[in-house]
Amino acid sequence: MAEPKAFGRYLLLDRVAYGGMAEIYTAKSFGADGFDRLLAIKRVLPSVADNDQFVEMFRDEAKITRALNHGNIVQVTDFGKIEGSYYLAMEYISGKDLKALWNHAAKSGDHLDPLLVAYIVASIAEGLSYAHNATDATGKALGVIHRDVTPQNVLVSWDGEVKLVDFGIAKARAKSLKTEVGVLKGKFAYMSPEQVRGLPLTKKTDIFSLGTVLYELLTSERAFDQETDYAIMEAVRRVDIVSPAAHNPEVPDELVRICSKAMAYSEEERYQDGEQMARDLRAWISSTGRNVGRLELATFLKGSFPDGFREERERLTRYAQVQPGALDSATENAPIREAGTSTKRVAAVRLGVATGSLPKVPMTSTGTPAIGGTPVHAQGPKPPGRRWLPLLVFTLVTLITAMVGHRAYQWWQSRPGLLEISTRPAVVQVFLNGVWAGDTTAGPDGRGTFSSQRPRGDLKVVLRAKGYKDSSESITLVAGEVFKLAPDLAPDVPTLGHLDLVVHPPHATVMHGEQPLLLEAGRGRLSLEEGRTAELRIRANNHEPQVLTVGPVTPGETVEQEIRLALTRWLLKLQPTPPDAKIEARIGSRMERGVGAMDLRGLHPGDTVRVKVSARRCKTQRLRFQSDGLETVTKNVELRCRRKKR
Repeated sequence: MAEPKAFGRYLLLDRVAYGGMAEIYTAKSFGADGFDRLLAIKRVLPSVADNDQFVEMFRDEAKITRALNHGNIVQVTDFGKIEGSYYLAMEYISGKDLKALWNHAAKSGDHLDPLLVAYIVASIAEGLSYAHNATDATGKALGVIHRDVTPQNVLVSWDGEVKLVDFGIAKARAKSLKTEVGVLKGKFAYMSPEQVRGLPLTKKTDIFSLGTVLYELLTSERAFDQETDYAIMEAVRRVDIVSPAAHNPEVPDELVRICSKAMAYSEEERYQDGEQMARDLRAWISSTGRNVGRLELATFLKGSFPDGFREERERLTRYAQVQPGALDSATENAPIREAGTSTKRVAAVRLGVATGSLPKVPMTSTGTPAIGGTPVHAQGPKPPGRRWLPLLVFTLVTLITAMVGHRAYQWWQSRPGLLEISTRPAVVQVFLNGVWAGDTTAGPDGRGTFSSQRPRGDLKVVLRAKGYKDSSESITLVAGEVFKLAPDLAPDVPTLGHLDLVVHPPHATVMHGEQPLLLEAGRGRLSLEEGRTAELRIRANNHEPQVLTVGPVTPGETVEQEIRLALTRWLLKLQPTPPDAKIEARIGSRMERGVGAMDLRGLHPGDTVRVKVSARRCKTQRLRFQSDGLETVTKNVELRCRRKKR
């Protein structure tokens, strides 16, 4: 386990996942009387914290998931911004994702138990049904659509729980970041036909994606396994698949029917709600007479991944030994409090400071308020005709007290707030509400300091220094209180290098991890962080697949790299004129004959094709062809013919 790191009120233990946009840590939070909780923290990387679109998508994920509370959906417990980084705190799921189960079955050459598959998919369907039908506090439908139901986004815990995760590209009516019609989001092989076509989506797009997951778990094969992204999307658009029984004859007929209904081309023919699909699956489970549930799923998972389970137990044991004192020591000398919306490390605190005292109302020795500095003495028996005097005195005292109190309140509220700034680097320009307010003064500790009394209210603070990125904070000053900022401005240096890939053939598919790299006419860009490399898998029809490690690239630089796959097969297309000419083609000892256009397939790169083209009243031509590195060679052969005599 790495050295624990303080992150606000959380203690980060181990980083368990890292991507181009965010990273995930195991973390611990502590409460009173020894209470602690293990969590997963998903944190936006500083390199993309200025990417407004991604940050909005991250906020939308928090808005959507915090409203969902279901046993088959990972629960979000907190969302916020610490040290300039937005984060999500989620329940920690100790186990494997469905992709790992699928890979295990595919590598072993075996198939998952259909009973376990039905139980898993029914659990996902129930979670989707809850999300699709979720409402806000007023009863208004949220309109949530997940749009990325894939094996990677389904977790199975060692205790047999099934959890749907990652609503990062989910669609909801209340989202602040709207998705345009025609924009594709998600993994191509798990999209629905309407999603590939860029049409408006309903919850039935998630039903189709779940049907694809069911298909693959039952067969240990990809439902859409074409060579290129375009071919995959075209197959999804047409729902070009074979029956699950064609891959696995042992799939029960009822599961084939359920899978086919979920993956129907027409939305009207699919299940109209995840609950309907879950009921059909659970009804089939009951019909088998076998018991299946969390216990059976947990037993299967532990038996399939014994080393993973043992390592996880050891890891959890180490986590359990981390005590609250670790957070105290890790947060020693840490900033007091985060504030504003900067992408840098920022601390802020409000301290109650009285800059004066309230004016006092003069009092007599008996505690009676004085009027005009003259004591008002207690009165004896009132003479006749002056009974109105006590009422007058009381009214005057009340009015004066109210006036003095109002003046005191006005004075109290008019006190200025104090802004104190400590920065690194030491010399920084300070702008308050867009107006330059001065520079920080360098101190012996290498930090700069700045202080200013300002009227209470909202204040936008911008800090600027040459060679550093601007730091922008929106704060609220409170009368008579101190607001402290302690940002470290980030150096304004590029963090990413870029590889411009030129791929031959242009229709090849380039995979970076589990994601395809989008290419246009065989060209695409891959961005890498400083010092990092990437493993690419390139494949194309009739070419030798290749695994290539690229990088690192110096930040700020763009390097072009050519990737050329070796040809394994080529095609010769012959088009004779006249169209009824006879063709004889010899490849080594192989001879093919035909009349009219001829396609010669399966030719090897070194093959030489000898061709004879003949026709009545025409001069015969003999030709030789080779691939010259081309996947398809097209030749038009025109014979010289004599005209018929009249």
